[in-house]
Amino acid sequence: MGASFKTRLAWRLSGQSYGLSCPRTLRRPQQQMSPHYKKQWLIGVLLVLALVGLVDATYLTVEHFRGEIPPCSLTDGCETVTTSAYSEVFGLPVALFGALFYLGVLFLGFYISVEKKWQFTRWLAWYSWLGLVAALYFTGVQAFILNAYCQYCLLSAATSTSIFILTQYLWKQESRATSHEPRPIQSHKNDAPVVSRDS
Repeated sequence: MGASFKTRLAWRLSGQSYGLSCPRTLRRPQQQMSPHYKKQWLIGVLLVLALVGLVDATYLTVEHFRGEIPPCSLTDGCETVTTSAYSEVFGLPVALFGALFYLGVLFLGFYISVEKKWQFTRWLAWYSWLGLVAALYFTGVQAFILNAYCQYCLLSAATSTSIFILTQYLWKQESRATSHEPRPIQSHKNDAPVVSRDS
């Protein structure tokens, strides 16, 4: 046992002298996602969410103009919600405004991703407030006034809320990156040239 301990000790000392280390101390370098790739990935998630919301809202809009009640498999209140007075604004279905909202998110997100105009994430963050306010309002109507839930409306609320959270995060990250950028040194045109008095 003593010989085995001496052998391990000698191996450790020789390994340190030659710049080696024990296998337990080896660490693989952690690969971090680059900021540009991370932003592109988040924009991709945003576009998927907006597409899901657009399909959902478009389906409800089409069913409204057809006079059909969308089938509910998860909840029992689709008919109550989609035929209530809260389902229309100025004679138009609320879902139509939702579809326009998601179209706006798709347009802004696609433009930012293609043109690399990351400073426009501020506009997207402010625009997403419309979806959040609408989601909170209509979810409250279903819960406290109608006492009925529409699964398509809940999906739209979850989608618009996720879009809001994601856009706020993107704006925050872009604001941090902009604040850490070095400012260019501006030359003053009115500075008088320095004249040496030595003659």
